[in-house]
Amino acid sequence: KELRDFLLSSQRAFRRLLLGLHQDSGNIIDVFAQWREWRAKNGIDFTDGNRTSYYGQGGFPADFLKFVRLHYIPAATKAPLAMTALVEYEAALLSGDQRPHEPAGASRDQAPSGDRIIANDDEAITPDSRPQLFPGVNVIGLPADYQEIVRRLKQRSPLYDLPSQPVKIAVRKAPSGPAEARQLSPLSAELLDLCEDGLTVAEIAAEFMLRQIEISGVPAEKLCMAGIQILRQQRLIALA
Repeated sequence: KELRDFLLSSQRAFRRLLLGLHQDSGNIIDVFAQWREWRAKNGIDFTDGNRTSYYGQGGFPADFLKFVRLHYIPAATKAPLAMTALVEYEAALLSGDQRPHEPAGASRDQAPSGDRIIANDDEAITPDSRPQLFPGVNVIGLPADYQEIVRRLKQRSPLYDLPSQPVKIAVRKAPSGPAEARQLSPLSAELLDLCEDGLTVAEIAAEFMLRQIEISGVPAEKLCMAGIQILRQQRLIALA
């Protein structure tokens, strides 16, 4: 019965991590046995003895991600890069789900610099605009290409030979429903890094020129403006 609750809850909470564990271990039941032993050793008991409540509504997702980080990856995995990327991705989504809910539509929130962030798509972007991360957005790094991991899971291809290719993921609390995650292109990752530095659009464009960032001959200034507009439409950045 506990195996049933474990599988049902895992499929709802982190289906791709569950698939990765099954493919990496060869049998998810072996992972379940390790989880039960680890849970017992670490004093993780069911609230009021209610197993179904723990797996359905309790702290199971956070506890299990901790198990994967502290036990499974160091002691059992054959594909540490892939499993680390999978567990960190799920941890970021779980953290995003636990952020306070943000209202939909235009909003004004306090930026780290003390400016007000204007989440208003009608506000014109000027050289003096200062784009910053949209409220509730968090950018994390993964040690391997998450999209490639998903492709391999779908095709049941090996995970152990995944190359080390760090990528960045933007996690955003949606107006309704669970948190959303998006793997960033190298250009988007560069832009978000510069936005976190509190630069103006003109200063970001100057950085693009300095770093000789261009695509198919598109001037750095136009590329910068287009990238900022796309990130803004994706609700990853707003103007301060």
